[in-house]
Amino acid sequence: MEDLLARVKAATGPDRELSVAIWFALNPDREHLWALSGMNAQRGPKQNTEATLRRAVQQNPRDYGWEATDHDFTASLDAALALVERVLETDFIDIEVAKRFVAGEARGRAEICGPAVDAYGEAATPALALLAALLSALATPEGEAKP
Repeated sequence: MEDLLARVKAATGPDRELSVAIWFALNPDREHLWALSGMNAQRGPKQNTEATLRRAVQQNPRDYGWEATDHDFTASLDAALALVERVLETDFIDIEVAKRFVAGEARGRAEICGPAVDAYGEAATPALALLAALLSALATPEGEAKP
């Protein structure tokens, strides 16, 4: 999650490859992805590793169920919000997202608060800021303060 968080914070705008990487990292159905790939998760001289599957998904994301209309998290605030709701699966969270102008530069900021989560994110756009807050929440052990 830390690598994805750094990529989100460094992004300057929508990024399809980053959206696919986030979708892949947070996709709970690995068995389904392996089945679609036609590969087996195996060990040995010709290893099919998680990295192998990730490369296959990055090259042809639609073959694995990624849809730009639903999963382009870096471009769509609606898609990013739906992802937060799905991943955090909680009865109560408060999500605040804003677009700020600091010294003439537009920036996004987001905060996710609830009984089990308290995370903050800043990035180039509101959608990226929300993703930064989500990834920060996931990267920080429960009970610790989130940046």
